[in-house]
Amino acid sequence: MLPGLYISFMTKSMLVNWVYYRPVGHALEGLKVARDYFEADKDLKISVLLNSEMPYEIGALCPWIEKVYIADVKELVEFGLNAKCLEKIPADWDYVVSDDRLMHSLNSYSEELNSANQTIIKYLQAKIWKGNRFFPQYENMPSLKFDTEMRFSLPENAKEFVANYNHDGLKICILPAGSNADRIYPEASWWIKMMESVAKCFPGTRYYMTGAKNKNGNRSESYTFSDDNISQILSEIDNVENCSDIGIVNQIALLEYCDLLISPHSGFAFLAGCVNTPWLSISGARWPEYFYNHIRFYSVLPSCKKYPCYTGMKEECITEMGNGNPVICMSTNELNKKIPDIIEGIKLLKNENFTYQNSIELYQKNVLESGYPLANFWTFDGSFSINTEKFE
Repeated sequence: MLPGLYISFMTKSMLVNWVYYRPVGHALEGLKVARDYFEADKDLKISVLLNSEMPYEIGALCPWIEKVYIADVKELVEFGLNAKCLEKIPADWDYVVSDDRLMHSLNSYSEELNSANQTIIKYLQAKIWKGNRFFPQYENMPSLKFDTEMRFSLPENAKEFVANYNHDGLKICILPAGSNADRIYPEASWWIKMMESVAKCFPGTRYYMTGAKNKNGNRSESYTFSDDNISQILSEIDNVENCSDIGIVNQIALLEYCDLLISPHSGFAFLAGCVNTPWLSISGARWPEYFYNHIRFYSVLPSCKKYPCYTGMKEECITEMGNGNPVICMSTNELNKKIPDIIEGIKLLKNENFTYQNSIELYQKNVLESGYPLANFWTFDGSFSINTEKFE
């Protein structure tokens, strides 16, 4: 075989550079982008570069990823191209793909993250194409498929860990709060009332309460949900297991073991769809749910017409947070009104005939009827349209 012909058929390499904020949901974005490129060309050898403060070990659960590299943002800002973390990252690839937000939404990057990424982009070299996802659109830009399914492959030891819980009835995973330091999550007293109400409607239900209370390396902890809050729930609810701080891979196995997840908006909740578990979201505050993975879902939407309010929160809510209380849509009084909706959502998600497409159509209908600012909604990877009355 001629040397040139041999080279043309050699396996090509790609690095997806996704050094963004530390929450697990942003790490999932990078893994999902890698999946999109893999589905378009399964001969590609794709690696991913993540922020060292992300839970990067979840990359090992992705069979389509060759290797996960990590970048120390603070080190890159201080030392630039002399940062030691670069020594462990190969510089030469066939394709280098960075986050497209660096092109069209640079204000979503902090000054520190942007500086680190500019150094990374300068360091990485590509033989065929280098750019931000979708840019520049040259002929040799790598092809990708949009909105692909992403499923994790879990290790046996994690499956064995959760098998010890051994419950035959309805199994609901509960994530009481995400990692945001603001008071944008439900209170412990509301979780107790909701869990009691759900258990009355679904006898034999067992809850598995998870989250991270201990900041350990690249972990995002729940700042606003204290040990006292956890103890309060454990003391008042008999049918609940405390599954906090069991390690992220075991937590993902727990999600797979459970029949559904109930939680407010959190990047951790996006993991549920990676193991075929439906998510019932307690929607509210700044951000809409945006990461969908071809798995059934149900969103309990807030009454406030400013939702999602990342473009500007009500002054009353800012005042409430300043007084140490949750924002109004996450207050116990408001959420108590939503418990019947939660029960209806559970009924739907228990019904195998309720499909992913049904979830989309019901969500879009409910959003359109609620009078929210539609321009504030989006989906990662263009999973479906929210700002139109026509389903796509």
